[in-house]
Amino acid sequence: MIAQSQSDPITILVDILFLSAICSFASWYYIVKLKKELFGGFFISVILSAVASIIIVALFQNFFRSFIMWFMSPKLGNFQLSNLNLILVAVSSFSVLYLISILQNKRSKK
Repeated sequence: MIAQSQSDPITILVDILFLSAICSFASWYYIVKLKKELFGGFFISVILSAVASIIIVALFQNFFRSFIMWFMSPKLGNFQLSNLNLILVAVSSFSVLYLISILQNKRSKK
């Protein structure tokens, strides 16, 4: 059984808003941008992705939280391996490379 903690009603409302926004965006992206046929159309795919997300979060939240926290501040025991936030480094590195590739493609098309 999963332990339930008491949350403020506003926190629960924000959780529901985040869940519905992310699942709606993911379904829209698959249907409109990738032109994929999803079972039941947009609304059913939003509901299915929300239910699956809730199940996955309930099962793996602690593991993912500790995994992400390690990448934010890598340690071995009490020894700090690095002072860098590795997630931020990876995101910024890929973002800059993506922008460079866009600029290079625009330049090569002229």
